[in-house]
Amino acid sequence: MTALRIEEGHAWYALEARPKMAPAVALSITALGFPVFLPFERRTVQHARKSESKLYPLITGYLFVAFNVAIAGWQEIVSDNVPGAISLLGQRDSASFGGFRPTKIRAGEIEHLMTIAEQLSQEQAENDGPLPVLPPRSRALIFVGVLANLTGEVIHDERGRVLMTLDKQFGGKPVSVPRESVRGA
Repeated sequence: MTALRIEEGHAWYALEARPKMAPAVALSITALGFPVFLPFERRTVQHARKSESKLYPLITGYLFVAFNVAIAGWQEIVSDNVPGAISLLGQRDSASFGGFRPTKIRAGEIEHLMTIAEQLSQEQAENDGPLPVLPPRSRALIFVGVLANLTGEVIHDERGRVLMTLDKQFGGKPVSVPRESVRGA
């Protein structure tokens, strides 16, 4: 997994999201122009004689957003523009904007989480075997990255990428994602 690059002066902050809303919150924040990291792991779950692959958050109810606290605009993250976002982790600070200062995630922690998520994903992929081609007009689930847990309809699956249209509740927009991050729904 390639580390998400952030601009100089920016840092990572933890954002609490409403239950099961983290993927939609991540999509909204990405649309505002902020880098987002939403760590998931994929596990194979056995039910009776059937097994299926499911996503589980590495840190339930939280995602990570990068911004420069000294530059105006980060307050949009917890505004009405981002449904499902509850609050940034932080502390009261009378010298800061609105009496609140978000708490930075320590340097290296996000990179460590990215490494863990990548290792878990690779281990699961090795256990699952080769990826089948997703036929056009079939349903698919994105299970890795900022768009994790979003579903849509496949347009085509070529050259290691899947072009799909997200369901209307996720904006109905076409997205192109790596094949290894998508499975049939």
